[in-house]
Parts: sequence; C-alpha cells; structure tokens
Amino acid sequence: MPSAEETTTQTQENQAPETTEEFRQELDILSDLPIGHEERMQKVGEVLVLDNFLTAAGDVDMEKARQLASRIPAEVLYQLEDEMPGTLLKIFATRNAEKYIFNFRGNNEAEAVIGLNVFFKYQPEVRALHCLASDGDEKNGVRRGLTGNFYDGNEYVEVMDNYIVTVTERYGEDDFRMVEMREKRQQALAEFEQNKLEERFNGFYEMLEDERYSEISLAHIDYGENNIDKLTYLIFDESINANVDPYLVMALLKTENGQEGKFFGVMIEEAFNFEGQLDWAIKLIQKHELGYQIYSGAEPRNMEGIYTIEFLAYFSERYSPSSLNPNHFNNLHRIYYSYRDAPLPENVAELRNRGRMQAKENKEYDFEATQLTDEQIAYINEHIEGLPPNERTIMVARILADPEYNLYMGTDTVAGHCGKWVGWVYSLAGVDKNTIYRDMSYRKGHENARCGDIHASEEQMDDMQPGDWLWINRPSGINHSVLFLGWNGALGDRMAITANLRRGKTIPADVTTFSLKESPVVNIYRPV
Repeated sequence: MPSAEETTTQTQENQAPETTEEFRQELDILSDLPIGHEERMQKVGEVLVLDNFLTAAGDVDMEKARQLASRIPAEVLYQLEDEMPGTLLKIFATRNAEKYIFNFRGNNEAEAVIGLNVFFKYQPEVRALHCLASDGDEKNGVRRGLTGNFYDGNEYVEVMDNYIVTVTERYGEDDFRMVEMREKRQQALAEFEQNKLEERFNGFYEMLEDERYSEISLAHIDYGENNIDKLTYLIFDESINANVDPYLVMALLKTENGQEGKFFGVMIEEAFNFEGQLDWAIKLIQKHELGYQIYSGAEPRNMEGIYTIEFLAYFSERYSPSSLNPNHFNNLHRIYYSYRDAPLPENVAELRNRGRMQAKENKEYDFEATQLTDEQIAYINEHIEGLPPNERTIMVARILADPEYNLYMGTDTVAGHCGKWVGWVYSLAGVDKNTIYRDMSYRKGHENARCGDIHASEEQMDDMQPGDWLWINRPSGINHSVLFLGWNGALGDRMAITANLRRGKTIPADVTTFSLKESPVVNIYRPV
C-alpha cells in the first residue's frame, strides 16, 4: 500500500494540464479567436491535445470536461465524442429515461455547431424525436439515413440551450430495419472499393493533391495511407450514413473547390473545417431533396438511384443561384453524371429550366408532421415483423386506413397531403421504393396537366402488385398518390382498391376505389 507521500506524488503526476491557470488562459485565448482562424487551428493542435482530457486509464475525465465545458473548442469536443461515444450528451444534457434537457454551459460555439446527429452519432437506432424549444416551439424530427440529421418535413431540427429533446422512436439493435440500413451501407462501401481506381475519378484525386487538402488533419480516420484515401472514404462514409449519393458530394466538392477552408463553398461560420463543410453540404442536399420532393411531387432520383437533371438544377439554384454563378449547374451535373458513369439525357436544357423554375417558386413548403403514440408504433411493428416488404406495406396501410380490417386501430393522425401519407406508410413499414414506371413528360413545366396517352401500359398495370405506390392522373389534371391494395372486379375493368388520404389533410386516410381508366397511372413505385 503506498504511503501518503507517494499518493500525493501520484496525484500531482496524473493531474492534467487543463486544471492549471496557464491552460485556462490558453482556452480563453482560443475562445476569442473565430472558428477556422489560422492561429486558432495551430493552437488547437499544440495545446488541446486529446490526452489533456483523458484519465490515466484512457477514459474521458467527465469531471474535468464539465468543469471546462464553457471553454472547450468544438474541434476537441468532436474528438472527445469519438474517443468515448456519449460524452457530449453527458457534458451538455441531463437525461431522464428518453428525455434530454440541454444546457450548453455557456459554450456558445458548441451550441452553434453541434447538431442532434452528432449528439446521437453513435446511437443510429434513434430514429425519431420530439424537440421542445425554450420559446414553446415544437418539432418532430425523423432521421435521414443511418446516422444522418433529423428533419421535420424538409426543415432541419436544431438543438439549442434549454431545449427538451425526447426520443420518440428507437429501433432495436437487431430490428430488421436497422439490419437493412447497415447492409445497404456495406454494399455502397463495397461499390466504392471496387470502383475507386477507375479513370473517371482521376480529376477528383488530382484536386485532392493540393496542399489545402493534404494539410487537413485526418489521423482519426482509420482508412488508407494518405489524405486522398482518407478524404474520399470520409465523403463516402458520411454521405452513405445520411442516405445521400456520395458521388454528388464528390461532384459538389469538385465544382466548388473553395478557398480559405470553404471547401464546399458553405459560407457559414459553423462550417469551419473540412468535416464541418462536409456535414453542412450533406445537410443542404438532404434539405433540398425533401423540399423538391414535397413541392414538385417528383422523385429526386431515378430508378438507378441517380439524381435527375431537374433535381440537380433545383439544388444548384438553391445552393449557388444562377444569377450569381451561371456555370454552377453546368459543372455540377456534368461532373456528377461522369462520376456515376451515366449518360446525360438529350433534353438537359428543358429539365434545367424546369428545375430552376421550381427552385425559384418554392420558397417554403411545410406540412404538419404525422404523429403516432409509442403504443401505436409498437402495435404496427408487432404485426409487420418478419414479413416481406410488400406485405409489411399492405399491413401498415390496412392498420391505418381500413376500418373493415381486424387490426385497424382508428388513428385520426394528420399527414399533410396524399404523397406524404403514402411515404409515411412506407417509412413505418421500413421499406424503400423502387421505380417501376415513371413518365412526367406530359407536364411540360406545369404541375397540373392531363397525361393524355402518356401513362402506364395495360401490361404494366397487369403487373402491378399490392403494396405498390401509384400516382394517378385525375380528370382535373391533379396527380394523386394512393397505395394499391388490389382489384375490385375483373382485371380489365381497372377498378383499383387503394388506401389513401383522399379528403383533405385533416381527415384520416381511408380505403377507396378508383377507375384507372378515368385516372391513368403515371408513376409506379414498388416497396423493396
């Protein structure tokens, strides 16, 4: 057993520098320097090494971290979270079961730059949450991708001081939806490994040879032998986790190739380094994917998962307006399609003009969020576990919309509009959608138009399966989203039984029959 003198000596030797007055002064100097400032970046590397916040056993010293929480720069906070997942929640939140009350302890920088996706980075099973702001404003966030951001409609859900965040949906580790997301991630990374040496990426790698990229500190990325490997892997990994096509993120970086640390051209202070720029670029792609889908009623990606020209024009107009940067779209779409090794459509100019027009018209397009209780979600999950995708989808639709069904639970939830309701059914069923048929050419820039002879063929309608998501073109010219459940009568009569939100956003969904001769099918998605 050590003597009292030996114990005192050990305590002094184990005392980390952050408890000294000199170290506190260094922290104060750093806090006065703006994020991304050259002197700050240098001091962070020299002074705030991760070891200063670790115990002798290699764990994060939570007492010291909380003591200095107001002074710790964001760069180090990210390192602490990676070293010991859950550290940020322990420093800045008080937890009671699934409820977290946030207190940023005077660290304005952390409050400005750290989002809910970072706080729950190592809890991908957290899929939805309720956020109550200090002013009473409420949002219901749904997670995009495996570890992506949370959105209410197409609005990013932030967290600030005194916010109360309650996890409303948490998948089990072995939940089939988690398994499917992890498998998709592995497949995408395997594709990256297979294709990364192809000539189409040479220009991208040459750009990364510039010292602006070679000097980025990426020692924490356990991949490859140089910064080119690490940066490319980082882009793929973060994009895939957020359900964003990494080739678009690569194309955006090549298009922008920003100076003075603004790699992706994101001008806000919070995007202070490469990883911050990357996070915000992905966040903006997600936001505009959702906004485009809600506003136009069109999918941002085609059957092969490639972003459409129309969406790229929409995104480019929002990201870097053509009035200020007329070449942004031209560069972005050409680089992206070359990275995807995909041919460009012949009518690029027409699609570009349509996408730009939609971007200019769609200033804001939000809908009320759909709500279910924990008990209702558990009830649905109990009855879809183990079923194939189409049967899961049918089951959810019947439970929500069919009073004649023995498992109907009579919810009066608000969905917002017909497309959002069917999308919500797919989300609850844990399925993605595969495009079977789609032709929007009859619209010619007009949202509401009769499709004429442009619609699914008789053979394609013969092949429709229960669970398919249909867009039908009503006699009014307005498209309507329905979930196909089967046929009423003879196949040739084309009387489709559907679950849909038919009577306005404040009325629950129901099961109705539509004549597909009067309302032809212009889009077919299949659950996968």
